[in-house]
Amino acid sequence: FVRFFLMAWLCGVIAYAGAAAAKKFARNLVACLAGAVFSSLLYMLKGIIELMIGGSALVPAFVANIPKLMTSPPNIIIAVVVAMALLPALQKAMNSTSFGRHIAEK
Repeated sequence: FVRFFLMAWLCGVIAYAGAAAAKKFARNLVACLAGAVFSSLLYMLKGIIELMIGGSALVPAFVANIPKLMTSPPNIIIAVVVAMALLPALQKAMNSTSFGRHIAEK
């Protein structure tokens, strides 16, 4: 849960930085990429920490998480493509709410 909250926070900070208000395609793409990479790194770090709490050393815990590292790039690409495809519909829905208009004004 914390991983997704941090990912969303990072995406929002990047997309809404300055006066962008999440209206610039390039900034939104960078926000999606940064959030997906950050989430993947936290997912791998969580796996390493869990194994180390269970008694494993750092190197074996890292090696055990290599499959996660190998599947992350395709997952990141898929997530960014889907997010960017859904972005116009999500922006329209968000801007139709008072909360979305309030965020866009700041």
